[in-house]
Amino acid sequence: MPKGHTNNPNGRPTKGNEKRKAVCFRLQPETAAFIKQWAADLGCSQSDLVEDWIEGMRNP
Repeated sequence: MPKGHTNNPNGRPTKGNEKRKAVCFRLQPETAAFIKQWAADLGCSQSDLVEDWIEGMRNP
């Protein structure tokens, strides 16, 4: 699915007003699959899902 025009060199549109930091961490395969499917079911990114969850806006 095309994301439209962006000035971001890596092709992803910016989110919010501050620059986001890429992080890497290890999860059990079942946990990673759950987060990926949960985000797909809701039609949002995994990062948005995790941020909303941490802020108490979403629960699995």
